[in-house]
Amino acid sequence: MARTSGIIPNSTVSTDALLTALDEEFVANFDHEAEKLYEVLDIVTPEVIQAGTALYQYTVNGELNNEAGEDGRSSGTGYVEGEEVALSKYTLSREPIGESEMIPYRKLTTAQAIAKYGFENAVMREDRKMLKDVRKGIWTRFFQFLATGTGTVPAEQSTATLQATLANVEASLEQAVEDAGDELSGRVIHFVNRFDAADYLASAAISTQTVFGMTYLEVFLGVKDVFVGGHFPKGT
Repeated sequence: MARTSGIIPNSTVSTDALLTALDEEFVANFDHEAEKLYEVLDIVTPEVIQAGTALYQYTVNGELNNEAGEDGRSSGTGYVEGEEVALSKYTLSREPIGESEMIPYRKLTTAQAIAKYGFENAVMREDRKMLKDVRKGIWTRFFQFLATGTGTVPAEQSTATLQATLANVEASLEQAVEDAGDELSGRVIHFVNRFDAADYLASAAISTQTVFGMTYLEVFLGVKDVFVGGHFPKGT
């Protein structure tokens, strides 16, 4: 074998190149999991915004008006043929719900740690654990925001079985949307505590998959798109 007298050939794969590839793989794996989650949540084109962007929840209020009157103002007599059609007025209001934030994370592994514990333990296993912790933080913040919702199932529709509860939750949501003159823009997603679903999962042959670190059931007890986990309280 020829000696190179300390000169590194140009085609040599260096440690820097390997570690850069691992960094890119870490990000690629995270993006891949996120894309699977977007698909389940029926988010076709996620909107990319800058950190610090104010976030708002928008509401449209108003009603139809076909009354007749001067300059389109209502006279209370109803529309008269030949008169100017009154204006129907709608207003857009927005409520601030916070702002987007960038949450940076950084991990550094020393050469001594790699020498002592091996590359798999000191780098790869730590990377996998870090990725899980990042996912957990995202889910935690997501469910904290979700808990600010005020929608409930009417008391007369509450039931003792999980299957009936899921059906009534979906029906109540659809009814509330219909009463508001609106329509659902995507699929209905259910989140169920794993202990609430334990009896059903233990006795049924159900195909599950993992999406962004959570168990996902495509069809469960007659409804579609159910996440099962422990991020949300039992009984909700």
